[in-house]
Amino acid sequence: MARPKDKDLQKRADKIVKDRTETYRWWEQDDGKKLIMLEQAFKIDATDEEACTYADITPDQLYYYQREINQTFQVEKALWKKSPTLKARRELVSGLKDNPELSLKYLERKVKDEFSPRTNIVSDSNIAVTIKVANELKEAVNEALKQRLRSKPRDTK
Repeated sequence: MARPKDKDLQKRADKIVKDRTETYRWWEQDDGKKLIMLEQAFKIDATDEEACTYADITPDQLYYYQREINQTFQVEKALWKKSPTLKARRELVSGLKDNPELSLKYLERKVKDEFSPRTNIVSDSNIAVTIKVANELKEAVNEALKQRLRSKPRDTK
């Protein structure tokens, strides 16, 4: 078998470099369609690997792009990944007017001091006690425990 000439080796080397450059410059190909595909995937909270599979690139290519080409991409990606949460929140708030039970559940989680069916009480020894009580008994239990804590003699060491 004849040894390849220097010109042949140079052509092969140039082709390899060209292929690698084109592969790693995926963000400039197809009018940025792969970037649009990544954005779409991240907006439905896809993992990096899932988004890369959807956009037909490798995770290494994505990380190279984030690190070397567009350092703000990671911030954009984080914001896109919050999109499903924001959509769910918007749907929840719009559904409150039609569903009073849902409204109460929302308030129980967002305004815990006023609407939560649970009460947290901290004693003098800083031990938190969580008591699950019905909304009707909440105030009575709070008052009784406060009186009990007030009447309990303290150690004077």
